Amino acid sequence: MSNYTADKFSDEEFETWRYKMDDRADAVAKVLIDSHHHYHIYRALSKINTFQDPINVSIFHNPAKPGEPAIVYSEEDIAEHSRLATILNDYFNDLSLMPSPQEQQVIIKGGQIFNDSPSECIIALAVRSLLKQYAAFKATNVLIATQLLTEFPHRRILETMQFVVDVMDVNGFKPTGRAVRSIQKLRLVHALIRARILAKQENPDRQDLHISLTWNNEWGLPINQQDMIFAVHTFSVEVLDGLLAAKEKVSQKTIEDYYLAWHYIGRALGVQAPINPTTYAQGKALQVRIYSKQFIKGNPHGEALAKPLLEFMRQALPFQPNDRDLFAIIKMYNDEKDHEPIFKEILGLDLNNASIFFGLLMRTIDSFWHKLVEFLQRLLPIGKEEFDKMLAMKNHAMMQRLIQMKATWTSTSFQIAEGFGQEAAKEDDMSINRNKETK
Repeated sequence: MSNYTADKFSDEEFETWRYKMDDRADAVAKVLIDSHHHYHIYRALSKINTFQDPINVSIFHNPAKPGEPAIVYSEEDIAEHSRLATILNDYFNDLSLMPSPQEQQVIIKGGQIFNDSPSECIIALAVRSLLKQYAAFKATNVLIATQLLTEFPHRRILETMQFVVDVMDVNGFKPTGRAVRSIQKLRLVHALIRARILAKQENPDRQDLHISLTWNNEWGLPINQQDMIFAVHTFSVEVLDGLLAAKEKVSQKTIEDYYLAWHYIGRALGVQAPINPTTYAQGKALQVRIYSKQFIKGNPHGEALAKPLLEFMRQALPFQPNDRDLFAIIKMYNDEKDHEPIFKEILGLDLNNASIFFGLLMRTIDSFWHKLVEFLQRLLPIGKEEFDKMLAMKNHAMMQRLIQMKATWTSTSFQIAEGFGQEAAKEDDMSINRNKETK
């Protein structure tokens, strides 16, 4: 199934993986980024969501607005759009790394924990996975370089969650599902970011790339293989560990199923076999090894990246938490050993100031709800469908809030403006503002 060997790497061998990227996607991104129409790809990708969506020159052409004349494209524009569409068509037709039908069933099975407890998984993703990701110095230089996390935090965070929802959807790998296209789009976004950063190195005068810092090769190459598996583990290892820290009931089999699902997703995102574990124990050990190199005191990015995430949580939750309440949620989903060295010293979040009362209240309500539903199931007994509906009620308020934020801050499809630069971000922001005005 896998040729995972990272546990046998010496420190020197392990470091070489900071200088390996994703050759297939990078070759495509290099051609795209050299086109003077490269940021239009952002607009085009919004039209590629399922297998039923065509990939041809039409994805680059927008219909005229009501009451305005039709848009006329020059022959040069049409030729370039056609060339870009051909490149994208070749890229999206390459399914060689995608999960096989049998592996898709593993992903569906593993993703059941996410579908049973979506709000718990999303909270774990927000207050554990993403915060620990933002505490990693070398990996976060990419986020600082593109600037869009600090400038558009809601959109970037919600797009990350949209990706997880797409790949965990039980119908995600069906022809009408979004899993395959979302994976391919994220892989391409990573490659485009790499291409922009490296192109800026080669030509510092290129202003269209919108890269805000000079890349230091001591950090490794941007979004390298180490960073890629580190990010995949924030969706797998860290979500699982967040649920365990919050005292959710998660069986060992469920843990292994969920982890293996993300192994396959990681492969499809371009993570190479030697650094892509197949078991939770291997993955956790690898993540700890990466953290030991990434979590450093004096990280200048930690606090700057943590603040937008806390503001996002403030708006996402179906009540208005203060800082002490938010700290209680963060504390609930994280291990005590990380409170001081990661959250306080790197992220500037002193969890000693967490509200004890609010933390107890959250745990009590969570425990009470599960016990109540389980009791009713034994007493009535209710069928599995009714049981699932009652559990879903617990998640309803937060999920509705996230849906509202998604509609307000992003488009309806997974895109992420970071891959394409400021023109795409500004264009999308104008579209968002128009949507707000019509609501």
